[in-house]
Amino acid sequence: MTVRRTIGAALLSTLLFALLARPAWMLSLLVRRECFRAADLAGLSDPGGSLGGQILGYNFQREPAWVHDAGAFLGGVAAFALIVPVCASLFLRASGLTRRTRCGACGAALTLENLRCRRCGNDLASPDHHATASRTSRLSPAIRRRIIAILVAAFVFAWCQHGDREHSITQRVVDLAMRNGAVFIFRSAEYFVGPHGPFVEEGSGPYWNFAYRHAAWVGTLALAGSASAAAGIALALAHPLLGRSRLMGSPGRHRGPTRCGSCRYDLRGLREPRCPECGLDLSAAPRPARNPRDDQAP
Repeated sequence: MTVRRTIGAALLSTLLFALLARPAWMLSLLVRRECFRAADLAGLSDPGGSLGGQILGYNFQREPAWVHDAGAFLGGVAAFALIVPVCASLFLRASGLTRRTRCGACGAALTLENLRCRRCGNDLASPDHHATASRTSRLSPAIRRRIIAILVAAFVFAWCQHGDREHSITQRVVDLAMRNGAVFIFRSAEYFVGPHGPFVEEGSGPYWNFAYRHAAWVGTLALAGSASAAAGIALALAHPLLGRSRLMGSPGRHRGPTRCGSCRYDLRGLREPRCPECGLDLSAAPRPARNPRDDQAP
């Protein structure tokens, strides 16, 4: 059941990613355009140089190249700052993999010994137990992992748009179309890219033109999204090793009140190692908490 639920959550997250892909791409183009505009206003671009192209109606210069890379990276950050939190939240909620009761002081998966966290000794019997930690942490490990996943996706996003890598993606569509007998629009012995694409508007031509027009941005987002998902999964699996590092936050930092992983009940003033709201046993080994609604008969 857990495996099927995880696969279903992954499919739902992928579908949501596909729905958000186009808005995220347009957001990245908007950010890139404003980066080029800022570079022109700051005098970083060479107005007498060759024209690099046009993005959302704004003409930008070919040089300096680092402005293109910086704009692509910031565009990737903007795009995946929209995609990653939403898709990650859907996956985690749908799969139930993170429905654990965690200590409000150290963030460890909670098992109790005399109503105290075994890792940091946080006393859950105290009404204000969540305030026992002396230091504060602004970001939880989950948020840190998502930020790292966004940065990894932005790096791959910028890498795909560096040089002629976008052109190589569309060229793969052309090669695939040639192997399947698609008819090109030729001009001077070379295929010509018209307003709809390089293929004759007959038979399968419209479909190949559609793939040609959208292959670059779809491929770029797909590669960056895959890298982001891989980074998030790797960090989650490595969390027991990274939990005490500066990257993921030290375990002695305050995170907030301890809440039940199943019903989110505030566990302040606990009298026994069991959630008073849903009855979840907090003395057992850490495991994903069950949703009480999962036990109801259909």
